[in-house]
Amino acid sequence: MLRRSYLPYFFVALLHLIAEFFSWSDITIYTKPLLMPVLAVGFYFSLTSVSKNLPYIKSLLAALAFSTAGDVLLQFEKTLYQPLYFYFGLGAFLCAQCMYILSFFRLGPRSISKYWFVAYLLYFITFLAVLYPGMPLALQVPVTIYGLVLTLMAWQSWRSFKIGGYISVVGALFFVLSDSLLAINRFKMAIPQAGTWIMLTYLIAQFLIVRGATYKQH
Repeated sequence: MLRRSYLPYFFVALLHLIAEFFSWSDITIYTKPLLMPVLAVGFYFSLTSVSKNLPYIKSLLAALAFSTAGDVLLQFEKTLYQPLYFYFGLGAFLCAQCMYILSFFRLGPRSISKYWFVAYLLYFITFLAVLYPGMPLALQVPVTIYGLVLTLMAWQSWRSFKIGGYISVVGALFFVLSDSLLAINRFKMAIPQAGTWIMLTYLIAQFLIVRGATYKQH
């Protein structure tokens, strides 16, 4: 059962999605930087006093902090028309993925099927093959590095299976979907209501990852 501490996140997320759908930039400029901090607060207050001090919980909170930085930096790129902020935002989300990987490792030893990694990697390689034509050369290396780390995060999310079942695993897949939509919209073709779909899948991803990794701690 969901805790009430998550209600502010759902409210801000819904408000942001509505604003994205109607292109109300005067609202999204304020709601986007609030999304992950509100989720972090709701997540923290949903935990028991003992679990709040667990190392992997701290890693999850760090992931949300880096995600906040990524959201803000990508917002700067959009509002200030400064492409350099895309690199900074990508770097912030790279750090967020590393923190998620660390969190899954800290959950404890668990053997993960290498077949899942192969499946994720095949998708990533195929996606890059489609994406590379038309992508600026300067972006190919950073995007590839980020994609590899994202693939590793999705694979490592299986470590949370004993705690939250498929919750974090599905969340990681939503993260892959969100970033895939973002990349297609940016480098290949315009997607109708791209901002809404990217943010919807992103918001679902972040919630499911932290929820699944701590399901039995609530």
